[in-house]
Parts: sequence; structure tokens; C-alpha cells
Amino acid sequence: MINVKENVFNEYLEKLEGLTLEKISPILDILSEDVQFKDPFNNVKGKAAYRGIFEKAFTDTKYMDFKIHSKSFTENICLCTWTLNFISSSKLITQKKIQIKGCSEILLNSEQLICAHIDYWDSSILFSEIPILGKIIKYLVNRVGLNNN
Repeated sequence: MINVKENVFNEYLEKLEGLTLEKISPILDILSEDVQFKDPFNNVKGKAAYRGIFEKAFTDTKYMDFKIHSKSFTENICLCTWTLNFISSSKLITQKKIQIKGCSEILLNSEQLICAHIDYWDSSILFSEIPILGKIIKYLVNRVGLNNN
């Protein structure tokens, strides 16, 4: 039997998977006013800042696809694994499809609202797509044996 908390988490994850620039506002309804969003490049609080992160993500990409692969629930925490595929519109990053695999820790407050979304993923993936810097990073990764390919 799915409880109320799992329903909130499932609704949030479904909205993330279907998120577009036009669908940012509805997701805000299930966030607390002081929601925290954190990833390797951002650490913001509040609905306006959360909205800004996703608006920038959509305006900085030509294509974006987000898929949840697994999810697990405890009392007030949802852990999920995911894959993000995108093509950047930035001239600094190569114009090919980039894939990032990561996991998220999503927290629910006592009012049944999402109060934190913390993403964990390897940010060197993005740095390696910057033309000159990317060659240096790829060399170092191969040199120290971190390449899983």
C-alpha cells in the first residue's frame, strides 16, 4: 500500500521526468517555501531560486531528457537513480549529446512538501566536454586509471 509520503515523492519524480520550461510552475506547488536544491554547481534555497536553476537549464540546452531508473523510500527520504541526456546550447561545450548518471536525495518536511533535492553526480563529465580543458581531463583520467570504459 502506497502512503501519502510516497505519493508526494512519486508525484515529484513524475513531474521531474516530464519537466519542460513550460511545466516548471506546477512542480513548485509541492515544494516548501525554503526548498533547497543542491548539485555540484549549485546550492540554492527558496522556490524562486529553484525555478531559476531549471529555467537556466532549459534555456542553456537544445535538448534535454531525464529518466528515473530506481527509487527507494524511507520515512521522509526518497533516494533515486537517474540519467540525464542533453545537448548544450553553450559554445563552450561540445554540441553532442552528453549523458550524466546520478542519484538524488529528496527530503519531505512535516507538511508533506519537498524541502530538499540534493543531486550527486560526477561534474568532470561536463568539464571534459570543454574543448581544451576536456583533453587535459581525459588525459588525466586515463593516466590515473579512473576511466571505466
